[in-house]
Amino acid sequence: MLSAILLGASLIPSASAEDGVAVTGLVDLGLMVQHANGRTNTTMESGNNKTSTIDIRATETISDDLWVRAASYVSFMPDTGTLYEDGVLFDGAALTLGSKTFGEVALGRMGALKSTDGDMSQFALAEGYSPMGANLPHAGLAYIFTCDGILNNTVGYASPSFSGYRFFAQYSNGVTTETGVGADDDRLLTVSVLYNNHEKLRFGGIATYHTHGTLAEDHNATKDIMVSMNYDFDAFRLYLTYQHVFDGLGPNTMLRAGAFGFGASEKGFDTDAFMAGFMKDIAGGTLSAVFQASRSEYKGDANDGNLSTSGWRINPAAIYRYPVSRRTTLWTALSWTHGYGMYRRVKDHPVDNPNTTSWGAGVTHFF
Repeated sequence: MLSAILLGASLIPSASAEDGVAVTGLVDLGLMVQHANGRTNTTMESGNNKTSTIDIRATETISDDLWVRAASYVSFMPDTGTLYEDGVLFDGAALTLGSKTFGEVALGRMGALKSTDGDMSQFALAEGYSPMGANLPHAGLAYIFTCDGILNNTVGYASPSFSGYRFFAQYSNGVTTETGVGADDDRLLTVSVLYNNHEKLRFGGIATYHTHGTLAEDHNATKDIMVSMNYDFDAFRLYLTYQHVFDGLGPNTMLRAGAFGFGASEKGFDTDAFMAGFMKDIAGGTLSAVFQASRSEYKGDANDGNLSTSGWRINPAAIYRYPVSRRTTLWTALSWTHGYGMYRRVKDHPVDNPNTTSWGAGVTHFF
């Protein structure tokens, strides 16, 4: 489900909306020019700023304290008219029981805490672990960090706010499938805390434990810790994010050991990833820029003794968003990424080439 990781932030409503049914969404479409391996390619693409989505939700008030919400959203590709993920109509389909006193409990298919999707998304509720967002090729969160995307068979909890703090927990009994008694499915447990000091300072911390029972070969559970903060200095907002991953399937969400020609390993990759960036209002729009870097080491067989099993990857990137109306935004973005050491082994990867220059421009319309 790598495609799910690229989804942009959904329209996140307030915890308890008014009774009724609401249909909202957005369409994002633009051009992307990418240069890699001595070749330049130009494509029309959707979802590079935010993923095109139709969001449907029905809310009912049960009492002064209790409410229930059924929410589903469909992600699609406006350049081709196809669904974002083959064979999946609803990228999210969760039933939530909420209490102003005790918080929210959600059941179903939903965005992971460590993603940009769904009502419990930490990346969206913190208003970005990165000011670049998640989608821009080779510069979004999933190209440097390990993220989780959409989860099946999931129960989630979100607390009310306590002096600016909110606490979250999420458990998936089968990230892709749930096959019953005695099954060894992929399972994921995540806990997080989010602090918001009247929008001046925001801080988030996420810890994840992810087993990989559906893989053909044995692999240790992946463990990671991710922390982020952003602070408003009035002239600009500063962003800092760090993640440590132990026994990962790859150095980020998009690449796996096979892309490097590595043999099987139960231990996989250890990775440290870092992002520093800012967001600043300029000429009626908003400029966001980041510098991202990660170092990974593969703890397995390289299949040859001559090439590195560790390496650095760096990525400076920037995006400028200009609102031409309340619902329509123009954007343009530039990204450069380069990998050293083991990254020199990756050639012509269909999802993530670690040595690429990308430029894009497009329009995002909300409805």
